[in-house]
Amino acid sequence: MKKISLVAFFVSFSLFSQENLKTKHISVYSNGLNYIHKQGEFKTVNKNISIDYGLNMNPIEGSFMVDAKANSVVKLKAESKDIIKIEENNKILSIPYLISNNIGKKASVYIDKDTYTGTINSVVQKNKTLKLLYLVTKEDEWVVLPIEDIKRVVFSEKPNELNKSKDSIKTLKKRLNIVLKKDNPKQILDLYYLHKGIAWVPSYLLELTNSRTAKLTMKATVVNDLEDIKNTDIELVVGSPVFSQENRNSSLFDFKQRVISNNYSYKSRSVKYELEDDLEEVVISSYRGKSNKESTQIDDLYFYKLNNQTIKKGARVNLDIFAVNINYKHIYECKVPVNEEYLRTNLSKNKTSVYHKIEIENKSKQVFAKAPAMVLKTVKGEVKTLAQNTLSYTPKNGKSTITISKDNNIEVLHKEIIISKTRVKGAKWNFVTIAEGTVYVNSYKDKTVEINIYKKILGDLTGKGTYTIVSQKQKAYSYNLSSTIKWNINLASKAKKEFKYSYKIYTER
Repeated sequence: MKKISLVAFFVSFSLFSQENLKTKHISVYSNGLNYIHKQGEFKTVNKNISIDYGLNMNPIEGSFMVDAKANSVVKLKAESKDIIKIEENNKILSIPYLISNNIGKKASVYIDKDTYTGTINSVVQKNKTLKLLYLVTKEDEWVVLPIEDIKRVVFSEKPNELNKSKDSIKTLKKRLNIVLKKDNPKQILDLYYLHKGIAWVPSYLLELTNSRTAKLTMKATVVNDLEDIKNTDIELVVGSPVFSQENRNSSLFDFKQRVISNNYSYKSRSVKYELEDDLEEVVISSYRGKSNKESTQIDDLYFYKLNNQTIKKGARVNLDIFAVNINYKHIYECKVPVNEEYLRTNLSKNKTSVYHKIEIENKSKQVFAKAPAMVLKTVKGEVKTLAQNTLSYTPKNGKSTITISKDNNIEVLHKEIIISKTRVKGAKWNFVTIAEGTVYVNSYKDKTVEINIYKKILGDLTGKGTYTIVSQKQKAYSYNLSSTIKWNINLASKAKKEFKYSYKIYTER
């Protein structure tokens, strides 16, 4: 009885293809990982449903789930099988092979404007490629012709038929068997799993509308290398979720993994997709679109929902996500290099670059994902591109900056002199050096600007200065503190200023 029931299990089932499953929802993460929800209606036979699926269904390890609603899933089983399909093939598909199949026949051969008539005597083959034709004319002249130059052949009688052969084509068939607790002629199944193959890439347009406000437009390019998407809700996710198994295929679906030495091999297998076909579709929306989608926050992630999207496999679609008005201000920044740990001589004046930045303030209901941003400004009705740089992740009520240029109209120089150097006996270090530094700022601009000057100092700050301490910590494997100080000033047009600081540093020599 056991053998009979086992046979019945394999031959009596309800077989469906993956087309019976409709993709209801996809959450797309920027790293190319997707959370997919598919749903379909099936008829069970002997409590079984079998679904044939292709290579575009290869879930991430530990993520595959099946919900049978009021029914219960007893067991899942995946199988693979090589299917051999025999197809008839015509080997003679070109003039060279047609000629070789009609040795002894009379024919006229056309090469450019020349015509050669005679009997096909033989052909010469090299490296499995037909190269030369020997033709005997009625005057018993032997004509040798390069086969690849022949454009047309006219036979004086019906040529021999094409040689036909049969080719075997091997394809891999994968099947998922779902065993349920009870039969149901209209069983609804929901499949949920993580997969790779669809990604989204954010970008921004920052339009400076006046000296204080700007319009920030977030755009998203959705890259679909997985499957055809039709009338499906898609969510674009902002955040950094942790998926520990994202580079391992599911053991249930991956038939390349093998048991080694009685222990299952958990070798990480990267899931990679390569688009072999040309892009079928590229849709680009206007950057002045009116879309304004508000994100939904769930814990540390933000979801932008796009309803009823249709995207073919291989397509790239560019969409406007939101546009918000924000406040901004121009700011200039300079980072003076850190001093040497083994300070021996005075440091002459050195010049440090100054960078022009835009500081934005996010008072909107959106979060700004890290992405490249184009900075634009309209001057007398003409749009000018000022820069492209990365906008950092900016939470609600947060601030971030975009560097737009190096400013050569503000000059920052600094120098350091040694005030004293004292030898110390019995300590871990040999000398205590007191140093004083000066930062010189010269403006050649025609307006007042705000500038932040940062200076990193290795050593203990001494005395009083007009700076503020941004950070301070003990440097690893050193006797000295590492401090970052900052001057924030409004620098008038053509103004010159200087700032002093002092410190002591412990050195071995």
